[in-house]
Amino acid sequence: MMTRREECVQTPISAGYAGIGGTALVIAGECLRGVRGSRGVYASAVITFLSRYSIYFLVVSVGRLFIITLGFHEDHVIRRLVSDKVVEDDRVVLITASPVATATQRAYESLLTLCSKMRFPRPELVGVPCNPYEGLRVLISLVMGEGDVVLDLSGGMRYLAVYALIALLLTRRRGRIYLQPESGEVGEVEIPETLIEVFLDPPKPAEVELLKLIRGSEGVGVRDLARLSSKAEKTVMNLISELSRRGLVVRRGRGGGIFLTSVGKLVLEFLR
Repeated sequence: MMTRREECVQTPISAGYAGIGGTALVIAGECLRGVRGSRGVYASAVITFLSRYSIYFLVVSVGRLFIITLGFHEDHVIRRLVSDKVVEDDRVVLITASPVATATQRAYESLLTLCSKMRFPRPELVGVPCNPYEGLRVLISLVMGEGDVVLDLSGGMRYLAVYALIALLLTRRRGRIYLQPESGEVGEVEIPETLIEVFLDPPKPAEVELLKLIRGSEGVGVRDLARLSSKAEKTVMNLISELSRRGLVVRRGRGGGIFLTSVGKLVLEFLR
């Protein structure tokens, strides 16, 4: 899975700037200042000057946004950053109850030291009010930033996890969600992006029809699906490709039989 997303911005050169090098620095500075300042994105840029067409291309590498709940202990934060191989372009935001408790402040200071030693991005600490309207306002503003979202809801007060999840759904952002149960008897729970995405954007009627046919004939092939659905094979192949991309079906075996995934089965339960 990619850890950063690239965007390309095309900017014409102004004749008023003196020199190629100066122009590059001015354009890069303005673009990055706009990206960093107004949108809170941490980015790195590579500029290529195409003298023949007098065009600059600014390629911006946008890191992931980690939002991690923090209570009195910081162990789960380090586990998440190590497990996901956090890099310099990523942004790490720790959310905690507001006002910040003394024990939480100590945990944060410990994290600052650890992140510095491990050369991880410096984490930010954001207090989230318990009032739902004020708390959601804070979290929505965070989630609306750039980059894929990684939510780790293993620490802190429970309302933080609830508000963070609501903010993700309200902003229709893609994101992975992790939860480490308090008891060590159960392993870490991961809610994949595909599960969130499919409930934000449910399958279309033609896709649901195929899902139902697959449920009734697990391992069915494209040709048989086309016959059962009275659709052209090409149409069925396109629909299966989309369902596979969204994590609802998977092809297995030498014959490429089509099966529902766990998410696909859950979607049919939800849509019936």
